[in-house]
Amino acid sequence: MSTKTVTMTTTVTDISAAADGTVAVRYVNTYTDSNYSQKDPKVVAICQVVQTQAVIDAYKAAHTAPVTPGA
Repeated sequence: MSTKTVTMTTTVTDISAAADGTVAVRYVNTYTDSNYSQKDPKVVAICQVVQTQAVIDAYKAAHTAPVTPGA
């Protein structure tokens, strides 16, 4: 049996308040698949160019704080 690592990152993308006191928060869940080798060849080619180790390290550093919806 093989396993695949998929990471979910939740980001707050918008917070707005209406005149009546209603607050709306928009969250985006991003699912990152650590293995794209079986994807469409065009996707693989782009990922190999864009996802350098420096980019991956910067992404991980920027997404280390957990987000708790509703907190």
